[in-house]
Amino acid sequence: YVLTYPGDGGVISPSANLAFVIRTVGAAARGVMYVHDDMLVASSIIARLGNDAWITNNRRSTLRLYPNGSVVGLAPGWMHTPACEAGFARFARSPTAKPLLNASPFLVVGGGRADFLYVTTTSDEQVRILLRLLDGVVQARLFLECALPSVVEIMERLFDVPVYAAKLAQDPPQLKTV
Repeated sequence: YVLTYPGDGGVISPSANLAFVIRTVGAAARGVMYVHDDMLVASSIIARLGNDAWITNNRRSTLRLYPNGSVVGLAPGWMHTPACEAGFARFARSPTAKPLLNASPFLVVGGGRADFLYVTTTSDEQVRILLRLLDGVVQARLFLECALPSVVEIMERLFDVPVYAAKLAQDPPQLKTV
């Protein structure tokens, strides 16, 4: 299934699509993989699938989200900072984030590339919380590069989910014209 949303540009819908697939086949599968449209997955990563570890394509930046919606740790020059700040402000006010924010002075969230994610779906409790988080970031319209890394960060801290950060290939060298 491919679900798109008007005006989305692929920055919110991947979180919704991941939740849709987990709801549709999650109990019948050991895990679910999300791959963005510009990502290739190497066989060495595929070989890691099936154990209890989640796999992501980055080791995300650790950020702090406060109950007032402010977020500390976003790089000022990062092109996604304005979209992430606005989404985090909405997420902090959401029914999903409020209980987490009430439990501590801030919520540790994440930011970074979000081109690949594999999540295990073997624990009913983890799947329930994962779906709640995915629904929350979608409702808050949290930008993809902050939404998925934040979901991973929160799940890793709540459940001690093992997370493997797959290395990304370097950008290809620029071609020179003669």
